[in-house]
Amino acid sequence: FSRFVIVYSYACKSMLRGKSLTEEGEDGPDLVKRGLLTQQELDLMEGVPSWQPHFCLDMLREVIAQLHMIPGGKGLRMDDTNKIHGQLFRCLDNTLKHMNDLIGNCVRIRASGLPASYDAITMTSFIT
Repeated sequence: FSRFVIVYSYACKSMLRGKSLTEEGEDGPDLVKRGLLTQQELDLMEGVPSWQPHFCLDMLREVIAQLHMIPGGKGLRMDDTNKIHGQLFRCLDNTLKHMNDLIGNCVRIRASGLPASYDAITMTSFIT
């Protein structure tokens, strides 16, 4: 689970740069070397670079669904009538929803860019 949370941040960074994780200078091969992604997962992500963060979210959703369905109570499975059951999965789902919203925010930042005054203020603050 946690490896896709980590890969999500790298995928968002690449998306903001307008690149794919698999492009030269990006972190895809290093993520494979570190064991955070398999080569097969990286190859699947390569097909549509702008959807790489969504791939990570889909994998996170799948992990949560698998945890939910483990029989015998060995995972996060609880009786459906238990009040905690709904709250637990609602919390996880809301977190994934917010992560999805962040992708939209990244797309807007990339499309609109920063105002010219931001550069002027930043340069002035570094010089003084």
